[in-house]
Amino acid sequence: MYRAHLLGGTERWISRYISSIWDDREIARHIVLTLLEHVIELHRCGTIPRDVACRLCRELRRLYDNIDELYSRSDIEDYEDFHELLEKHLIDKLGIDVAGWIGLGRSRNDHVVTAHRLRLRELYRELLTDIIELRRILIEKARENKNRIFIAFTHGQPAQVTLFSHYLLSIEEMLRTYTDMLFTVLERVVERCPLGCGPAVGTTVPIDRERERSDLCFLDLCVNALYCTESRDYFLITGGLLSALSAELSRVVNDLIRLSDPQIGILTLPSEHCATSSIMPHKRNPATLEIARARLSRVVGEYVSLLSIVRSIGKGYYLDLQEATPHIWNMFNIISEVLKILSDIFRRVTVNDDVVSRLVRELPITSAETVEQRCLREGRSFREIYGDVARSLKKGSPSLLDPEDVLKLRKSTGSASLESIDEQVRIAMDLLEKDLSRTRDLEDRIRRAVENLFRNCETLCT
Repeated sequence: MYRAHLLGGTERWISRYISSIWDDREIARHIVLTLLEHVIELHRCGTIPRDVACRLCRELRRLYDNIDELYSRSDIEDYEDFHELLEKHLIDKLGIDVAGWIGLGRSRNDHVVTAHRLRLRELYRELLTDIIELRRILIEKARENKNRIFIAFTHGQPAQVTLFSHYLLSIEEMLRTYTDMLFTVLERVVERCPLGCGPAVGTTVPIDRERERSDLCFLDLCVNALYCTESRDYFLITGGLLSALSAELSRVVNDLIRLSDPQIGILTLPSEHCATSSIMPHKRNPATLEIARARLSRVVGEYVSLLSIVRSIGKGYYLDLQEATPHIWNMFNIISEVLKILSDIFRRVTVNDDVVSRLVRELPITSAETVEQRCLREGRSFREIYGDVARSLKKGSPSLLDPEDVLKLRKSTGSASLESIDEQVRIAMDLLEKDLSRTRDLEDRIRRAVENLFRNCETLCT
């Protein structure tokens, strides 16, 4: 439709090649919401008549709940994107004398980035909800297993005696850190409204951009029109954070695979997450974790693709950017699925106490604490006693502290000690409740944005 006046038609395979119509399905409802706000604002600033605005609003409101209607059109692959499809539908249904007004003070450039941010806000809420649920499971599991002895590894080898609760809380604190970072990026980068900027440098239409921001419940205004329309910082910074999170989640997945390996065997994975061999009936393969590990690697690949596309162009909008968008949706989808897998596994995983007890007796995993205690007791330097203990280990005749005594002796904040775990659980629960409250606030903003637009639509048509 857009190209007809200047360029004429083109062959369908060419239009299909440059079209983002199927990728736009992810943000179709958000494009409708963005256009609805634009129409309301055009009327409020006195540029279109009430009856025109009302007819447009009512049809957009109806389409918000009926996106499939547009995607069922037989000519759908003739359109460059959902924006063009939506405008053609409005013109066909309402006439160009009504629908032709929607292009006033509007560009696909400022509308698509607004839709991106609206959708990102929802994806952040979903991701934060998944992370908080996994954190809750880890805290509850730690509370239930407060005194269960476990083994800490360094360099892939048994290193020190610890508690299963301490291990679980280490994962919870990692996720807590990413919760904080996600909220920071959401609130300082994503939640900035670009609507009303036009294609690059603003518009001559007297749009009140602050009023649009308020209606859509964004926390702040993205100010410079060029930056607002050409920047994909909200994708790049989000993608970088998701890539880092995927790396940390992959480490957790690797741990679960390794610690449940029969050669170590201190964990037993739930059978629901295992598969067996077609020829070796004894096998318990960690199926969901192996798939999760592979898919988390794909997150990094998606980010590299996103980064490579954006770094290759100059300032201003280029069609390259539409090819960058699907990568961020894929990253969110992969991580959310993995979080659900991990939540279910940690809910059901069990510690093999017999195996842990045997390894704790057989392995010299209290050597570090033995050196520390002898140093404090004998008044000799740490390195001298370290040498004594190392030589006794070499001879096979060490005299080491009892593992349970070690768990009582540790005094430092955050240590794996019977005394410290209760405090760590308390802190983790307090911070979890605060993050739940922040997530509820986010849900409220998302809900109020839609309610604002629908209410304004009804008021306009009354």
